[in-house]
Amino acid sequence: MAGKRLRIAFVSDLSGSESLAAYCSRILVPLLSREHSIELFSDSFQTESFGAPHFHYLKAYERHRTEPFDVFFYQLEDGKRSRFVRSSVGMMPGVTWFHDLFFQDLGPEATHTSPWERSIAQFYDPSVSFADRSVAPHQLWPRAYREVSLSPVALFSSRWALAECKTMISDRIEPELGAHRAECLNIPIATSAPAALPPSDTLRVAALAGTGHEGRAHKFLAALKGLSAPWAVTWLIDPTERARAEVLLREFDVGSKVTLVAGRSIEQWREALAQSHVALHLRTSSFGHLAPHLQHSLAAGRLTIVSSMAQGEDLPDDVVCKVTPGISEGVQLQQIFESAHRIDITKATAAARAYVRERHSPERIADNLSGVLRLSASLLEGPMRRWDALYRDARKALLSEVEHLMSSPQDGQLAPYDRIMQPAISEIFGG
Repeated sequence: MAGKRLRIAFVSDLSGSESLAAYCSRILVPLLSREHSIELFSDSFQTESFGAPHFHYLKAYERHRTEPFDVFFYQLEDGKRSRFVRSSVGMMPGVTWFHDLFFQDLGPEATHTSPWERSIAQFYDPSVSFADRSVAPHQLWPRAYREVSLSPVALFSSRWALAECKTMISDRIEPELGAHRAECLNIPIATSAPAALPPSDTLRVAALAGTGHEGRAHKFLAALKGLSAPWAVTWLIDPTERARAEVLLREFDVGSKVTLVAGRSIEQWREALAQSHVALHLRTSSFGHLAPHLQHSLAAGRLTIVSSMAQGEDLPDDVVCKVTPGISEGVQLQQIFESAHRIDITKATAAARAYVRERHSPERIADNLSGVLRLSASLLEGPMRRWDALYRDARKALLSEVEHLMSSPQDGQLAPYDRIMQPAISEIFGG
């Protein structure tokens, strides 16, 4: 990561136990800090995280005015914990690492009426007027059109999501004319020697799947029930899914063989993997992500099964077992479970372990990200200046509107704007 020491604004969720953004931050921030000056911004009021200074995200633009950053880096995923990141992406053009491209969460209130398309038009042509706030813009949910369009450099932790992004058409902020940049950046996985496999007398399965149809529990429970050999499942669920999971266990009459674990932290998943032969990551939905749990299953040397769609398409056939959702899905699963009793799993998963070591090394990912940030810092100098100018124009337009709305002076008295607003504006903006 040799080269100029960048000043980086790192905007991300940092604390969620099941947050992929927080997971990646814990690994990458210490590595990036060796070569760069990083300031972290989240919705926390802590003053330090991962050895780097930490500020509330509302302080980011103020910090930028005081001591300009070379580049803004945003880490974005679905869910309420990343709402502040979705808002912040519109604060300054930068590099956004998308862990999700489809959002189930509607996002923060501010993005519901965000005139981002008008803002992009103004970025290219300052003569374009500001949006009429009485007319709500149409938001293109659930795809992250706004966030992709406002990110001159977009990174994706899934190759499938990158391919999906390339099908999206919108006006975008570009670092160079006609050159919106999008590429894949794998998530970091710190590997270690895999835990020994449990005794083979009982097939033990670790499942990370939702209780709805997208999680395919109705398929894998039926397939397991049809096995003649003994089996047991450790099924990690969201705490809100327990009632539905228990209904499924009663439906298939397998309650005695399935242990439900509430919570899906990476620590809980590692514990489940240590006691299992097979790891199930079935999902037939564009929402959500399989990382980092899927990669930890591969690194742990467990026979790993995915659905052959969405992020399951990212991995080569010699690394995972893929099943096609649909009529023959249950048969495919049952055949894999039966094979797991007979094959040498350690030998069968050698390619998967090597794949993770090569493609997901934390040092390699940090070096790749550092290279992207260095290149982006030079490419984004112009766009950042233009966005700053748009901010200044927006402030002038807003203050002019406020001054017009406030009452005019009467009987020689100072106008409310001069008495109340102007001193506050001078204090906030220094002039």
